Amino acid sequence: MEDARCIEDLLAACPGFRPHWDEHHAWWGGQAGLMLDLAVFGEYAAQAIRRGDAAELAAVAESSERLLASESQAVRDAAVTGFLDGLMRRCRADAGEVPFERLARQLGPAALAACRRLDEKLGTSTPGL
Repeated sequence: MEDARCIEDLLAACPGFRPHWDEHHAWWGGQAGLMLDLAVFGEYAAQAIRRGDAAELAAVAESSERLLASESQAVRDAAVTGFLDGLMRRCRADAGEVPFERLARQLGPAALAACRRLDEKLGTSTPGL
């Protein structure tokens, strides 16, 4: 997945992400950078976790695997730091409303490994890992 195609692929896989992206893109005018762009995907994912829609969570989980499998180091780094780290922090801060385990049980091996490395690196313990 190339940097330029990253968001397009997310929008195709997760149509519910569109309003979040449109607002973010309007604010930043396309100048936010991939890290912040994927942080917005993390906010969308947090809201999907809150809603508990299984199909939406499956699409988020599949998208996370594609991001982490990208040939682009920039995409992989932004997926870990912009998307997963921000999402995990949000879930730990509001575990009652945004339980990470709803998504974690659908994550693939690359995303689970990245989340576990983040917990280890940060000295945190995210429920569901």
